[in-house]
Amino acid sequence: MFNIGGTYRAIDNSCPHNGASLAGGRLDGTVLQCPAHGLRFDLAKPSEPGRLCLHSFPVDEIDGKVMLQLDSADTP
Repeated sequence: MFNIGGTYRAIDNSCPHNGASLAGGRLDGTVLQCPAHGLRFDLAKPSEPGRLCLHSFPVDEIDGKVMLQLDSADTP
């Protein structure tokens, strides 16, 4: 889960290229780089059709608590 400029984003900890963990990836602004193969994903932009896309999860902030919905994965 990431807080990018006050907006929470949650993604699966798996690179769509080969399933590598993204936990050790480098975050530069809004761009997350996969530590295994260097693929870069802009967490602030929606996924583009036909490209390798991260699986994301809906995030809501309710009464100051961040709520993540794991059962409703967005599959690009």
